[in-house]
Amino acid sequence: MKARTRNSSLTNALQILKSFNLEQPEWSLREIAANQNISISTAHRLLKTLEEENFIIHEKQHYKLGTSILRFTNIFIDDLDVLKGMTPYLKSLTKKTGQSAHIAMLSGKEVLYLKKEDGLIQVPLKSHIGRRNPFYATSSGQVIVAFMPDDQRLALLQQTQFIDFTTSTLTTIEQYERSFQQIRQQGVAISREELHMQFMSIAAPIFNKQNEVVASVSIAGKVKALQPNEKAFALSLKQTAEMITQFIQKYGAGSPNDIFNK
Repeated sequence: MKARTRNSSLTNALQILKSFNLEQPEWSLREIAANQNISISTAHRLLKTLEEENFIIHEKQHYKLGTSILRFTNIFIDDLDVLKGMTPYLKSLTKKTGQSAHIAMLSGKEVLYLKKEDGLIQVPLKSHIGRRNPFYATSSGQVIVAFMPDDQRLALLQQTQFIDFTTSTLTTIEQYERSFQQIRQQGVAISREELHMQFMSIAAPIFNKQNEVVASVSIAGKVKALQPNEKAFALSLKQTAEMITQFIQKYGAGSPNDIFNK
């Protein structure tokens, strides 16, 4: 079991809330205790408190997120004026390509999706707002890291343990450095079946006023739909990224957190 500290109860409660996602929206008491490495009695006590505040709902021996989470989510989304301002650009991109479009930023070793516009072509690809994926297996993450300063990029690569999700996933620093060089030359990152078989994505970087990469815009879909139009889609992404860059630069923020928490 986890060692108890003064803030362990709060930490455990937050970790429980973070464990709910689209892949597993419901947990049993035993599953939560095992997943968080805490005792069943501790898990029950924390869940009871969360339930009393409507952060958790208990139904049929399982727990799921409650209405308080929805209230905070709506407040957060509504307050992000910069993301709302990107909506016309994403809608235009989905209209041109027919594919779902995303805005993402780097969060640690993962890429975090901040905004999504569904395309005309619906595909069974889980890329919802708030989802995190390993940066190295997605075009969204790769294009951000490719344009990072050399020392930051190398430090991130050295700290990353690469998992081969498919036979196309790159697994060495040398492979990624060669790929990043090509990304910088092309202005876009193209990920073919590196995270999921039969799917690919294309992404372009978004920069702040200091010409530092802060986010990416991407489209994702089936290989058979994107690959024949790869060049045209890449051009549309670069044009969209440039328009979003111009829009975002008026905020004058120095980092992704400054921009998306403004």
